[in-house]
Amino acid sequence: MNRHIIKTAGLFLSFLLLISGVLIFIGCEDTISKVIEEEVRLAENHIVFLTVFSSGTGSTTPEGTVEVVQSTSSPISASAGTDYMFYKWSTNDSGVTFDDVYSENTNVTLNNGDATVTAEFVTGNSIHLLEVVSGNTSLGTTDPNGSFSVVNNRPYTITAIPNSRYHLDNWSIEFGASNLSLSDTTSNPTVAKIVNPTSTAAKIQANFALNTYNLVVQQDAEGNGGESGDSNAFDDGASIPINAGNPITGAVFTNWSVVSGDGVISFDD
Repeated sequence: MNRHIIKTAGLFLSFLLLISGVLIFIGCEDTISKVIEEEVRLAENHIVFLTVFSSGTGSTTPEGTVEVVQSTSSPISASAGTDYMFYKWSTNDSGVTFDDVYSENTNVTLNNGDATVTAEFVTGNSIHLLEVVSGNTSLGTTDPNGSFSVVNNRPYTITAIPNSRYHLDNWSIEFGASNLSLSDTTSNPTVAKIVNPTSTAAKIQANFALNTYNLVVQQDAEGNGGESGDSNAFDDGASIPINAGNPITGAVFTNWSVVSGDGVISFDD
């Protein structure tokens, strides 16, 4: 090859490198600009990234990583696969709050930037059978009612629904007492939780009782009676004997009247 050809080729290569360098510089500048624009967009709109994973067999919505607004609640949901049940939502990141960690459909709020949450699904001996019933269905029922599957160590709210004139007296554990905890045996609703991983089943019963009301019998300024039935509790619908007592000299009994209270009272006479 002669010198002229070599020199020309060298100039051509230098030109290409120069052009390539300009193109590379322009490309980098464009990329940096887009990155800055994206960072500005995220900052101005308070956008952070939420990543949703599954532990066990099941699916979530959303799935993977999505954009959410910081300090604003975002809906998430979980659906268990065959032979699995949803247990709870969990996270290792700070500043993450859930409306209800035990609800398949809930809201999550990211307060401290990007975060990852996990839907935990369980199977096998983590699943048990819980039965909730009424002690007398003519007096009331429960919600839920009947037998249903529950997850070990997950709290479940149970509610007594009394019929008119009745109230919940207490909850009783009919069997499986060593496997079950109740937050309160007299509150309505209450919270039940299986606490023994080797448990197979437990049964809770709602016991109802007739409503009771306080009756106070008093006399006006002209009498001195009212002893009978004074300040006592009586069952709803009970027939209660009351006595006006003896009026002072010159006064006579005229009638009974309801002084206070919103109870409905009827008099035989």
